[in-house]
Amino acid sequence: LLGLFEMMKEDGHIDYSVNEEEKTVSVDIIKLNKCKAVKPRYFVSVDTIDKYLRRFLPSRNFGSLVISTNKGLLSHKDAIKNNVGGSVIAYFY
Repeated sequence: LLGLFEMMKEDGHIDYSVNEEEKTVSVDIIKLNKCKAVKPRYFVSVDTIDKYLRRFLPSRNFGSLVISTNKGLLSHKDAIKNNVGGSVIAYFY
């Protein structure tokens, strides 16, 4: 969960803070239009990421597709850069 929050924070969509004593997370939404989980989980290779970008995002340069890889949770840009595939978990924009 915090991996997804970190991705969204880096893109400037949310800001969050974790309170370790109370074991709570507070989230401030800055500019987030949609954040959804993808069910069923689709397995993608580097060559087929573009197909799912067109399916879930309104534009290729707008938003992020979250992919679970053997290197952890990555955005579609990082997955293409690292040349790894995996399961499509969620998307946000």
